[in-house]
Amino acid sequence: MILYWRIRILKNGLKKVFIGLFIFICFLVNVSFSQEVSGEGFARFLFNKGEYYRAITEYYKMLYKATGLTEKISFLKNIGLCYLSGDDYENYITFYKNNRNVFLMRPKIYSEMNLYLGKSYYNINLYQEAISVLEGITFVSNDSLYNDKYFFTGLSYAHLHEWNSAFRNMEFVNGNSKYLRVRDHLNNHKEDLLNFSKKEPIFAGFLSALIPGAGYIYCDKLTTGITSLVVNGLLIWAFYDTINNNQYGLSASIGFFGLGWYIGNIIGSANAAHQYNSYYQEQYLNDILTDNLK
Repeated sequence: MILYWRIRILKNGLKKVFIGLFIFICFLVNVSFSQEVSGEGFARFLFNKGEYYRAITEYYKMLYKATGLTEKISFLKNIGLCYLSGDDYENYITFYKNNRNVFLMRPKIYSEMNLYLGKSYYNINLYQEAISVLEGITFVSNDSLYNDKYFFTGLSYAHLHEWNSAFRNMEFVNGNSKYLRVRDHLNNHKEDLLNFSKKEPIFAGFLSALIPGAGYIYCDKLTTGITSLVVNGLLIWAFYDTINNNQYGLSASIGFFGLGWYIGNIIGSANAAHQYNSYYQEQYLNDILTDNLK
Protein backbone atom coordinates (compact mmCIF):
# COMPACT_ATOMS: atom_id res chain seq x y z
CA MET A 1 0.00 0.00 0.00
CA ILE A 2 2.82 2.40 0.88
CA LEU A 3 4.54 1.55 -2.41
CA TYR A 4 1.30 2.25 -4.29
CA TRP A 5 0.97 5.74 -2.81
CA ARG A 6 4.62 6.50 -3.46
CA ILE A 7 4.23 5.54 -7.10
CA ARG A 8 1.06 7.63 -7.38
CA ILE A 9 2.74 10.64 -5.79
CA LEU A 10 5.66 10.23 -8.19
CA LYS A 11 3.31 10.06 -11.17
CA ASN A 12 1.46 13.18 -10.05
CA GLY A 13 4.75 14.96 -9.55
CA LEU A 14 6.00 14.01 -13.02
CA LYS A 15 2.67 15.05 -14.49
CA LYS A 16 3.02 18.49 -12.88
CA VAL A 17 6.59 18.76 -14.13
CA PHE A 18 5.52 17.92 -17.70
CA ILE A 19 2.59 20.33 -17.50
CA GLY A 20 4.94 23.03 -16.24
CA LEU A 21 7.41 22.32 -19.02
CA PHE A 22 4.62 22.40 -21.59
CA ILE A 23 3.36 25.77 -20.32
CA PHE A 24 6.91 27.14 -20.28
CA ILE A 25 7.56 26.00 -23.86
CA CYS A 26 4.26 27.49 -25.01
CA PHE A 27 5.21 30.73 -23.31
CA LEU A 28 8.58 30.83 -25.10
CA VAL A 29 6.95 30.07 -28.47
CA ASN A 30 4.34 32.76 -27.86
CA VAL A 31 6.96 35.34 -26.90
CA SER A 32 9.06 34.45 -29.92
CA PHE A 33 6.02 34.66 -32.20
CA SER A 34 4.94 37.96 -30.69
CA GLN A 35 8.39 39.43 -31.20
CA GLU A 36 8.43 38.20 -34.79
CA VAL A 37 4.94 39.60 -35.51
CA SER A 38 5.78 42.97 -34.00
CA GLY A 39 9.31 43.01 -35.43
CA GLU A 40 11.12 42.54 -38.71
CA GLY A 41 8.91 39.69 -39.89
CA PHE A 42 5.83 41.85 -39.55
CA ALA A 43 7.57 44.75 -41.30
CA ARG A 44 8.48 42.45 -44.21
CA PHE A 45 4.90 41.20 -44.28
CA LEU A 46 3.60 44.78 -44.57
CA PHE A 47 6.21 45.58 -47.24
CA ASN A 48 5.19 42.57 -49.33
CA LYS A 49 1.55 43.64 -49.06
CA GLY A 50 2.44 47.10 -50.37
CA GLU A 51 1.71 48.84 -47.05
CA TYR A 52 4.99 50.72 -47.19
CA TYR A 53 4.27 53.45 -44.65
CA ARG A 54 3.15 50.96 -42.01
CA ALA A 55 6.32 49.02 -42.72
CA ILE A 56 8.36 52.20 -42.26
CA THR A 57 6.76 52.69 -38.83
CA GLU A 58 7.73 49.15 -37.81
CA TYR A 59 11.30 49.59 -39.03
CA TYR A 60 11.62 52.84 -37.09
CA LYS A 61 10.43 51.04 -33.93
CA MET A 62 13.18 48.45 -34.41
CA LEU A 63 15.71 51.14 -35.25
CA TYR A 64 14.96 52.83 -31.92
CA LYS A 65 15.77 49.60 -30.04
CA ALA A 66 18.76 48.58 -32.20
CA THR A 67 22.21 48.77 -30.64
CA GLY A 68 24.59 47.45 -33.32
CA LEU A 69 25.66 49.55 -36.31
CA THR A 70 25.04 46.73 -38.80
CA GLU A 71 21.51 46.28 -37.49
CA LYS A 72 20.80 50.02 -37.64
CA ILE A 73 22.07 50.33 -41.22
CA SER A 74 19.97 47.33 -42.26
CA PHE A 75 16.80 48.91 -40.85
CA LEU A 76 17.64 52.27 -42.45
CA LYS A 77 18.19 50.59 -45.81
CA ASN A 78 14.79 48.89 -45.56
CA ILE A 79 13.14 52.22 -44.73
CA GLY A 80 14.69 53.70 -47.86
CA LEU A 81 13.45 50.78 -49.95
CA CYS A 82 9.94 51.38 -48.60
CA TYR A 83 10.02 54.97 -49.86
CA LEU A 84 11.29 53.84 -53.25
CA SER A 85 8.76 51.03 -53.61
CA GLY A 86 6.00 53.50 -52.81
CA ASP A 87 7.32 55.86 -55.53
CA ASP A 88 7.82 58.52 -52.87
CA TYR A 89 11.03 59.81 -54.42
CA GLU A 90 11.09 63.23 -52.78
CA ASN A 91 10.86 61.70 -49.31
CA TYR A 92 13.56 59.21 -50.24
CA ILE A 93 15.87 62.09 -51.21
CA THR A 94 15.25 63.80 -47.86
CA PHE A 95 15.66 60.50 -45.99
CA TYR A 96 18.94 59.75 -47.79
CA LYS A 97 20.41 63.19 -47.06
CA ASN A 98 19.51 62.86 -43.37
CA ASN A 99 21.20 59.44 -43.11
CA ARG A 100 24.05 59.78 -45.61
CA ASN A 101 26.76 59.78 -42.94
CA VAL A 102 25.47 56.49 -41.54
CA PHE A 103 25.46 54.82 -44.96
CA LEU A 104 29.02 56.03 -45.52
CA MET A 105 30.16 53.59 -42.83
CA ARG A 106 29.31 50.69 -45.15
CA PRO A 107 30.70 51.53 -48.65
CA LYS A 108 28.72 48.86 -50.51
CA ILE A 109 25.39 49.91 -49.00
CA TYR A 110 26.37 53.56 -49.48
CA SER A 111 26.86 52.95 -53.23
CA GLU A 112 23.51 51.17 -53.44
CA MET A 113 21.61 53.92 -51.61
CA ASN A 114 23.42 56.51 -53.74
CA LEU A 115 22.21 54.72 -56.86
CA TYR A 116 18.64 54.92 -55.55
CA LEU A 117 19.20 58.63 -54.96
CA GLY A 118 20.16 59.08 -58.62
CA LYS A 119 17.13 57.08 -59.75
CA SER A 120 14.91 59.19 -57.48
CA TYR A 121 16.20 62.38 -59.10
CA TYR A 122 15.58 60.80 -62.51
CA ASN A 123 11.99 59.91 -61.61
CA ILE A 124 11.17 63.50 -60.62
CA ASN A 125 12.76 64.80 -63.84
CA LEU A 126 15.84 66.33 -62.21
CA TYR A 127 18.11 64.85 -64.85
CA GLN A 128 21.22 66.94 -64.21
CA GLU A 129 21.13 66.07 -60.52
CA ALA A 130 20.66 62.40 -61.42
CA ILE A 131 23.74 62.49 -63.66
CA SER A 132 25.86 64.16 -60.97
CA VAL A 133 24.99 61.40 -58.49
CA LEU A 134 25.11 58.40 -60.83
CA GLU A 135 28.43 59.30 -62.44
CA GLY A 136 30.04 59.40 -59.01
CA ILE A 137 29.21 55.75 -58.25
CA THR A 138 31.48 52.83 -59.12
CA PHE A 139 30.19 49.29 -59.67
CA VAL A 140 32.00 46.29 -61.10
CA SER A 141 30.52 44.78 -64.26
CA ASN A 142 29.13 41.71 -62.46
CA ASP A 143 27.36 43.79 -59.82
CA SER A 144 23.56 43.56 -60.01
CA LEU A 145 23.32 47.37 -59.93
CA TYR A 146 25.90 47.94 -62.68
CA ASN A 147 23.23 48.06 -65.42
CA ASP A 148 21.02 50.44 -63.46
CA LYS A 149 23.82 52.97 -63.12
CA TYR A 150 24.64 53.20 -66.81
CA PHE A 151 21.06 52.82 -68.01
CA PHE A 152 19.67 55.68 -65.93
CA THR A 153 22.72 57.85 -66.59
CA GLY A 154 22.20 57.30 -70.31
CA LEU A 155 18.49 58.06 -70.08
CA SER A 156 19.15 61.23 -68.09
CA TYR A 157 21.46 62.47 -70.84
CA ALA A 158 18.85 61.47 -73.42
CA HIS A 159 16.17 63.56 -71.70
CA LEU A 160 18.60 66.50 -71.83
CA HIS A 161 19.06 65.69 -75.56
CA GLU A 162 22.79 65.18 -75.07
CA TRP A 163 22.76 62.18 -77.35
CA ASN A 164 26.49 61.46 -77.58
CA SER A 165 26.74 61.12 -73.82
CA ALA A 166 23.56 59.06 -73.77
CA PHE A 167 24.90 56.57 -76.31
CA ARG A 168 28.28 56.39 -74.57
CA ASN A 169 26.63 55.27 -71.32
CA MET A 170 24.22 52.90 -73.03
CA GLU A 171 27.19 50.99 -74.46
CA PHE A 172 27.87 49.58 -70.96
CA VAL A 173 24.34 48.19 -70.52
CA ASN A 174 24.04 44.40 -70.66
CA GLY A 175 22.08 41.54 -69.17
CA ASN A 176 18.71 43.20 -68.52
CA SER A 177 16.24 42.44 -71.32
CA LYS A 178 14.20 45.63 -70.91
CA TYR A 179 17.28 47.81 -70.79
CA LEU A 180 18.74 46.04 -73.82
CA ARG A 181 15.58 46.64 -75.84
CA VAL A 182 15.76 50.37 -75.12
CA ARG A 183 19.49 50.47 -75.86
CA ASP A 184 19.07 48.60 -79.16
CA HIS A 185 16.12 50.75 -80.20
CA LEU A 186 18.10 53.92 -79.53
CA ASN A 187 21.09 52.52 -81.44
CA ASN A 188 18.86 51.69 -84.42
CA HIS A 189 17.85 55.35 -84.62
CA LYS A 190 21.19 56.80 -83.62
CA GLU A 191 21.73 58.74 -86.84
CA ASP A 192 18.23 60.22 -86.77
CA LEU A 193 18.68 61.39 -83.19
CA LEU A 194 22.16 62.81 -83.73
CA ASN A 195 21.07 64.57 -86.91
CA PHE A 196 17.66 65.65 -85.67
CA SER A 197 16.27 68.45 -87.83
CA LYS A 198 16.13 71.26 -85.30
CA LYS A 199 14.51 74.64 -85.61
CA GLU A 200 17.09 77.38 -85.10
CA PRO A 201 16.00 79.86 -82.37
CA ILE A 202 18.11 82.74 -83.78
CA PHE A 203 16.67 82.22 -87.26
CA ALA A 204 13.12 82.05 -85.86
CA GLY A 205 13.65 85.34 -84.03
CA PHE A 206 15.16 86.93 -87.14
CA LEU A 207 12.15 85.92 -89.24
CA SER A 208 9.75 87.47 -86.73
CA ALA A 209 11.85 90.63 -86.65
CA LEU A 210 11.38 90.95 -90.43
CA ILE A 211 7.74 89.86 -90.53
CA PRO A 212 5.95 89.58 -87.18
CA GLY A 213 4.70 86.01 -86.66
CA ALA A 214 6.88 84.47 -89.37
CA GLY A 215 9.13 82.82 -86.77
CA TYR A 216 6.12 81.12 -85.18
CA ILE A 217 5.02 79.78 -88.55
CA TYR A 218 8.57 78.48 -89.13
CA CYS A 219 8.15 76.54 -85.84
CA ASP A 220 4.85 75.00 -87.00
CA LYS A 221 2.72 77.33 -84.85
CA LEU A 222 0.51 78.66 -87.60
CA THR A 223 -2.32 80.05 -85.45
CA THR A 224 0.09 81.86 -83.11
CA GLY A 225 1.99 83.23 -86.10
CA ILE A 226 -1.14 84.63 -87.77
CA THR A 227 -2.32 86.12 -84.47
CA SER A 228 1.05 87.78 -83.92
CA LEU A 229 1.02 89.17 -87.47
CA VAL A 230 -2.48 90.61 -87.09
CA VAL A 231 -1.89 92.14 -83.63
CA ASN A 232 1.45 93.68 -84.55
CA GLY A 233 0.03 94.87 -87.88
CA LEU A 234 -2.88 96.60 -86.16
CA LEU A 235 -0.56 98.27 -83.66
CA ILE A 236 1.73 99.53 -86.44
CA TRP A 237 -1.27 100.85 -88.42
CA ALA A 238 -2.69 102.55 -85.27
CA PHE A 239 0.68 104.13 -84.52
CA TYR A 240 1.03 105.72 -87.96
CA ASP A 241 -2.66 106.72 -88.11
CA THR A 242 -2.42 108.64 -84.82
CA ILE A 243 0.75 110.40 -86.02
CA ASN A 244 -0.98 111.42 -89.26
CA ASN A 245 -3.83 112.84 -87.18
CA ASN A 246 -1.40 114.72 -84.91
CA GLN A 247 -2.43 112.64 -81.88
CA TYR A 248 1.12 112.44 -80.56
CA GLY A 249 0.24 111.51 -76.99
CA LEU A 250 -1.86 108.57 -78.15
CA SER A 251 0.73 107.57 -80.74
CA ALA A 252 3.43 107.52 -78.03
CA SER A 253 1.30 105.18 -75.89
CA ILE A 254 0.55 102.91 -78.83
CA GLY A 255 4.20 102.96 -79.86
CA PHE A 256 5.27 101.98 -76.34
CA PHE A 257 2.90 99.01 -76.15
CA GLY A 258 3.50 98.14 -79.80
CA LEU A 259 7.26 97.94 -79.24
CA GLY A 260 6.65 95.55 -76.34
CA TRP A 261 4.47 93.33 -78.54
CA TYR A 262 7.05 93.43 -81.33
CA ILE A 263 9.95 92.44 -79.04
CA GLY A 264 7.76 89.77 -77.41
CA ASN A 265 7.01 88.40 -80.87
CA ILE A 266 10.76 88.00 -81.55
CA ILE A 267 11.55 86.41 -78.17
CA GLY A 268 8.46 84.20 -78.37
CA SER A 269 9.51 82.90 -81.78
CA ALA A 270 12.96 81.96 -80.47
CA ASN A 271 11.35 80.18 -77.50
CA ALA A 272 8.98 78.40 -79.87
CA ALA A 273 12.01 76.94 -81.66
CA HIS A 274 13.41 75.64 -78.36
CA GLN A 275 10.02 74.15 -77.48
CA TYR A 276 9.74 72.50 -80.90
CA ASN A 277 13.15 70.85 -80.54
CA SER A 278 12.49 69.71 -76.98
CA TYR A 279 8.98 68.43 -77.63
CA TYR A 280 9.73 66.24 -80.62
CA GLN A 281 12.89 64.72 -79.17
CA GLU A 282 11.20 64.08 -75.83
CA GLN A 283 8.13 62.62 -77.53
CA TYR A 284 10.33 60.28 -79.54
CA LEU A 285 12.21 59.15 -76.43
CA ASN A 286 9.01 58.60 -74.44
CA ASP A 287 7.59 56.46 -77.25
CA ILE A 288 10.70 54.26 -77.07
CA LEU A 289 10.45 53.90 -73.28
CA THR A 290 6.72 53.20 -73.35
CA ASP A 291 7.15 50.46 -75.95
CA ASN A 292 10.14 48.77 -74.32
CA LEU A 293 9.87 49.20 -70.53
CA LYS A 294 6.57 47.39 -70.07
